[in-house]
Amino acid sequence: LYVGISATTDHGESNLAGQTFAETGELEASMLRIQPHSGEVARVAQGLRYPFDMAFDSNGQIYATDSGTVYGVVDRLLRVDVGGHYGFPYCSACR
Repeated sequence: LYVGISATTDHGESNLAGQTFAETGELEASMLRIQPHSGEVARVAQGLRYPFDMAFDSNGQIYATDSGTVYGVVDRLLRVDVGGHYGFPYCSACR
């Protein structure tokens, strides 16, 4: 089971827990793989602001869409590599 977990912040404002732009939770802004029988959770990739759709091609390559930020960076389509970091929250213009 693959799940996209969004960030609780967009571009610098604090959330209710006082978390700021460059601080994300351990599994926040990530794509996770959950083993349905054991419940084991593994982070596949991180730095995704809001991975709202995922797909696999015939070779097992993962692709994901990632929502842009409120202040102007557009949505993006990413080829996701296991262990990859895709910039959020450190690089607002990463493509």
